[in-house]
Amino acid sequence: MSCCYSDHLCNLVGHKAIIHTGCHCFNVLICDITPCYVKVIDVRSGNIRIFNLDHIDFIEECNC
Repeated sequence: MSCCYSDHLCNLVGHKAIIHTGCHCFNVLICDITPCYVKVIDVRSGNIRIFNLDHIDFIEECNC
């Protein structure tokens, strides 16, 4: 993903999502989106994670 996608992701702030990066998937709550980064809370561990948008393959909204 590139920085231009951050505008389209703003509607996911405050929602659960699944972030796919390489062979890893993270169940997260999206807290903040900047032009190049996504700040989330990992649902499994409760830790805050920051993902570079360039390293994210795709983000899917979680309906759980």
